[in-house]
Amino acid sequence: MPLWTAWDWPRLGPNHRVVPYTSLTYGSRIESSIAYLMAAAIDRDPDVIGIYGVDMAEGEEYGYQRPNMAYLIGVAEALGINVELHEASRLLRSEWTGGCYGHPANVGDMDYQLGPQALVQDSTLAATA
Repeated sequence: MPLWTAWDWPRLGPNHRVVPYTSLTYGSRIESSIAYLMAAAIDRDPDVIGIYGVDMAEGEEYGYQRPNMAYLIGVAEALGINVELHEASRLLRSEWTGGCYGHPANVGDMDYQLGPQALVQDSTLAATA
């Protein structure tokens, strides 16, 4: 299995491959090593890219790099590449909104709920009303 880096490191051995940022289609959009790997993967046009062990949670050490990864995930999906994330990953989740549109004060307001969870909540409310 090759070991990809953006620069030449001869001591990494015979499986080392140099893939310069400038050779990547989205190489000008790199803010982290995982984004570099994501951009390199996108250029190889796979059917699926799996991202595991990458959180970049808000308020943590790498949180500022998360928008860059979200952008590259969007690029991959727009190109028809399926991107798999672990179900517990916070990479594409907003911790500020609590899963709701708008301000955190709206968290309990059913009119602001989004996604499949909201549909379950709305149908439960309708059934009891």
